[in-house]
Amino acid sequence: MLFKFSNILFSLQFLIISSYSLAQTSLDSIKISAQVDYKATGLHSFFFGDHWRDVWTTPITIKYLDLIEYAGGLTPIKTGGGMQTKSLQLKGNDGKIYKFRSVDKYPGRSLPDDFRGSIVESFMQDQITTINPFSSLIVSSLIQPTGILNAKPELYMMPESNLLNEYKSEYSNMLGTID
Repeated sequence: MLFKFSNILFSLQFLIISSYSLAQTSLDSIKISAQVDYKATGLHSFFFGDHWRDVWTTPITIKYLDLIEYAGGLTPIKTGGGMQTKSLQLKGNDGKIYKFRSVDKYPGRSLPDDFRGSIVESFMQDQITTINPFSSLIVSSLIQPTGILNAKPELYMMPESNLLNEYKSEYSNMLGTID
């Protein structure tokens, strides 16, 4: 029963992402996997789990975030995020503040210095596959019809742009959501 339920969830998620991808295919987009590094051999998957590896490694077409057009133009303000997510706050010319959040997570940021760069960090990074990379999009689409107030994230690739100023090296070509 659990296996069939997870297949249904994957199918629902795939349909949502696929319909988004087909609608956004153009010269200002890229076909990319959320994180190809999570691909694993059968032995690795046997010991550490399949989780959502297939979703992380399946290529989808993603539109680049247009920093000039989105919200009338976006200007980076500051970085943020918790202990695992990288985020960049941007001010729109529409007067609103937007957050661009990385899809991939970085659990090593929460580790003591002695464990950074170790097998512990590698294991924790690998276990990000227990999370569906597009869960925020799925949850938002399920919440919207209820009328509950929530941010509606959109999936984009951050472009390599001088408009990112001092954040260019960290955020260029990063897959993330903006809301």
